[in-house]
Amino acid sequence: MSRPAAKRDGKATKPPAEQEKLSRRQWYGVLLLCLAAVCSLCLMVYVSGVFSSTPRAPLLRDDPVFESKNEGMRFVAPEGWSMRARAELPPGTTAQERLLVEYKRLTSDKPASLEVSRIDLPESKSLNEAMKTRQPSDGELVRKSPPEELTLDQVPALRVTFTERVDKQQMISEVVAVRRGERVYFFSGFFPAEDARAREQVRGVIGSIVWLDR
Repeated sequence: MSRPAAKRDGKATKPPAEQEKLSRRQWYGVLLLCLAAVCSLCLMVYVSGVFSSTPRAPLLRDDPVFESKNEGMRFVAPEGWSMRARAELPPGTTAQERLLVEYKRLTSDKPASLEVSRIDLPESKSLNEAMKTRQPSDGELVRKSPPEELTLDQVPALRVTFTERVDKQQMISEVVAVRRGERVYFFSGFFPAEDARAREQVRGVIGSIVWLDR
């Protein structure tokens, strides 16, 4: 038979053995909660460590001005074009060319786009050599003109024009390379050869570049 509960001040109290069991259960519950909290914290640290080494995709916004504090640049976005992609690269160097932002013209049936990308190369490598690191998607780009020297906000740059046929249409790929230390940025416009307006807009973007860390 079970032992009846003792009474203290007219109220029933649990036997010492039952009180000890209850205390142990409470202790085990607190311990399990602590272990769960530690496991959750470790998981958060691991996930943040994994994803900190990969590019992040910020929200796409068609602001009139593009600005990246991480890259230290600002420029006027092409009017009437839409931002289709954007990434924030993690700290450190990148040995492969990575896209930073892409704009596309959606108000015309003729394709036109502007991509800004980055790669890290030794400062001993010239911009003309850096241009050779770019790998065309289909290998059909043909260099149309010799490199043209220019400056972007007082920083030396190089422009090269390529041609390519897409669905029997002559297309222009105009690429401007500029170096900021080991970082080399490519501003790549892609538009129909006869589309003077698209060329003007792409060059307008490049001409509006301001380096924030000067």
